[in-house]
Amino acid sequence: MTRLLQENVHLPSIIKVLNEIETEEWEHLSRDVLNGFFSCIALSRHAYRWALMPVVKIAQLEDVVDLPDELDLPWPYLQRYFGFKADSGNHTSNVLSNFDEDGVRAFTFNPTLPVDIQSTEEGFFRLLHDIENMGFDIFYEIVVAITSFREGRSDSCLESLGKINVILDRALNLFHAQMREAQISRKFWLSYVQGFHGWGVGRHINGDFIRFNGVSGNHILLFQVLDAFLGLERYLSDEDMALYIPLHQRLLCETLKKHSIRKQLGVTHVRITKEFEKIAKKLRIYRAAHRARVMPYLKQPAPERFHMTAGKSVLTTDLNVSIDEATAPLEKMLVTRFNDTA
Repeated sequence: MTRLLQENVHLPSIIKVLNEIETEEWEHLSRDVLNGFFSCIALSRHAYRWALMPVVKIAQLEDVVDLPDELDLPWPYLQRYFGFKADSGNHTSNVLSNFDEDGVRAFTFNPTLPVDIQSTEEGFFRLLHDIENMGFDIFYEIVVAITSFREGRSDSCLESLGKINVILDRALNLFHAQMREAQISRKFWLSYVQGFHGWGVGRHINGDFIRFNGVSGNHILLFQVLDAFLGLERYLSDEDMALYIPLHQRLLCETLKKHSIRKQLGVTHVRITKEFEKIAKKLRIYRAAHRARVMPYLKQPAPERFHMTAGKSVLTTDLNVSIDEATAPLEKMLVTRFNDTA
């Protein structure tokens, strides 16, 4: 892979264009192309990090991976532009930016493997893409609901909240319909889809060794936004937000949390209160269903590797620890998040 990169990538030209972008010169590159480049570099870094699929134990034991310059030198520019710190990328780099404007994935990582593996890969990322696409309409209606309420236009606020509930129903119904064996095979998902997006290696920063996790469902913007709008506390720490979540996504959530109107509702806002309760109830049902659907996927036998999730990396290297024991903290977190959603 290193030789192919050296033969096909003219690094000085790339750095020149990235320097131009840092000064807001867009003559040689559009923002859409930059998004695609972001995904290309991020996914190539993951491909180099693991070298083969499925992920295997010897690769999981690595602490440091020295990436080729073609994948390493552009990365700080992308980190600064998108506003995050992790070496592993995030949901935006690995999932969203990998779709073009027609909704077609540009880069796949199981193209030569059996069709069942390819369809599981496509089905999973198509689901994530489509849910986030629906999220954009929800974000718009959230802004309208907040501004309408603050301007005293309760009917307009109520209308937007109703639309949010309708769109959220569609998004969650899509999850229920697609996150099942017929569309996304448990047999292949863990080894051939999820593992690729792990990371688990690090580097020394200011004298401290920092190990980065991989891409997590916790990075999905829709659920962060809904939590902020409902006035709920974040489930990601400040450190993890800065590491993995792009700056403008963080700012959006912070702004919506700051201007959340839910706690301002009084006895004269009965209908608006009920719409908020519907949103919270839908999220609770989703989180219960998500736990029930996802845990069997995470517990699928994968003897070639140590117990691992993409978002938390290797859970244990002790082969005597069962998958139930290894994933117990994750399951506890999901239960806590369910209980906190009200």
